[in-house]
Amino acid sequence: MQQTQVATGIDYWYRMLKVFPSVADLAAASIDQVLSEWAGLGYYRRAHQLHKAAIIIHEQGHFPLNHAQWLKLPGVGPYTASALASYLFKDPIAAIDGNANRVYSRLFDLPLPVDKAEGKQAIQALGNDSIDKDRPGDFNQAIMDLGSQICKSKKPACDQCPVSTYCLARERSSIHLRPVKSVKITVKKAHWAFMLVTHQGKIAVTNRNNQGIWPGLVTLPASQPENGQPLLWSCNHALTHMQLHITIHEAQLSDLNDSITWVDINELSELAWPQPFTRWLREFKYI
Repeated sequence: MQQTQVATGIDYWYRMLKVFPSVADLAAASIDQVLSEWAGLGYYRRAHQLHKAAIIIHEQGHFPLNHAQWLKLPGVGPYTASALASYLFKDPIAAIDGNANRVYSRLFDLPLPVDKAEGKQAIQALGNDSIDKDRPGDFNQAIMDLGSQICKSKKPACDQCPVSTYCLARERSSIHLRPVKSVKITVKKAHWAFMLVTHQGKIAVTNRNNQGIWPGLVTLPASQPENGQPLLWSCNHALTHMQLHITIHEAQLSDLNDSITWVDINELSELAWPQPFTRWLREFKYI
C-alpha cells in the first residue's frame, strides 16, 4: 500500500485471497502463478518476497511471534515489523510511515532530513518515547490517521488537531518546512522497443528472470526498430524513477536473437505480463 492506491490494492487483495486462501496455498504455488495474479500491480520484487515469506512461515508452522522475527522475513522492513509487533504483541515500537514522519517532525520541529539515517533514527526515537505503552497499536494507528486526515503535507488543519498546543513547528511557524527531505527523485526517460514475431499460431516471448524491472515476468523479445521494423503499437508507462516509452514492432523470424519461448496465441492470458503488455494484449484481442 506504500506506492499503490487503496482501491487498487483492495481489488488485488481479494483476488489473491481467492486464489491463495491460506499461507499454505501461497507457499505451494509456483512463483509464476503468484506473478500471474500480481501482474499489473507493479513492484514485482514484492511478489517474489511475498512468496518466499509464505514458504518460510509455512515451514516454521506459525507466523512470527515478535518484532525481531518479523524483520527476518523477506520484504518485511522496519515499518511493517513495528506495525505488526505493536498491533499483535503490544510491543511499544513506533511504526514510522510517511504520515508518522510528518506528525513527529512537526510536533518536535525536527530539522534533520527524514530520508537520511540520522533523521530516521531521531524520528524512531521520538516515536518510541511518545508511544502509549499500554495501547501501542492504537497509538500507532492514531498517529497515522492524524497525519492522513489532519496533519497533511499541504494545508494542515491545525485548528482541528488534538495536539496542536504541543506542536513546536506551529509555535515556531515552521510547519511548511517540516518534514525536511534531502532527496529529490530524478525521473529518467527511456525508450524500450519490443518485437512481435508470430509463427504457426504461436508468439515468441522471453522471460526477464530477475533482471531490472518486471523480474520474472514475460515480455516480447527486445527489438532494434532502426532496422526498419514497422511500428504496431506504442504507449507511455510511468514508473517511480522512470518514464518509459514502449513500442512494439512487427518483425520476422530472422530478427530473433534472444532466448525465446514459443507460446500458443490462445495461452497468452495464462502468462504473467507487465501492465503495459496487458494493455497491448487486450487492445489487439489476444486476451
